[in-house]
Amino acid sequence: MNLSRASSLLPHGWPHLVRDTADKKALAENVIEEVIDQIAGENREPTKWECVSLSNAMGAILFGSYVLAVNDAMACFLSELEVSRPAEWWAESEDQSLNSLRSHLEKIKEYPPRANS
Repeated sequence: MNLSRASSLLPHGWPHLVRDTADKKALAENVIEEVIDQIAGENREPTKWECVSLSNAMGAILFGSYVLAVNDAMACFLSELEVSRPAEWWAESEDQSLNSLRSHLEKIKEYPPRANS
């Protein structure tokens, strides 16, 4: 996966120079979508690590924690050498598919931004 492609979505000065809550929400959604697109581009299903990270990111969006959402999504770019118990985390997820993650993200995009981020 390509970290620089995902991080290029974030403007210089993120998050401090992005004041508008709707912009923060859109940026977080775009980063999550980029991760999903990159996994799809590799013609594979997400690992358990990616599912948990993306699920956490989407949950953070629902609470208006857009910086946390971006950080959680970016965790998908960690290598298995940077994560404890990689054999467990790098197995393909049996709980969520790429389509279900994409479907959840589309639902989240329908919610209005929250002001507490």
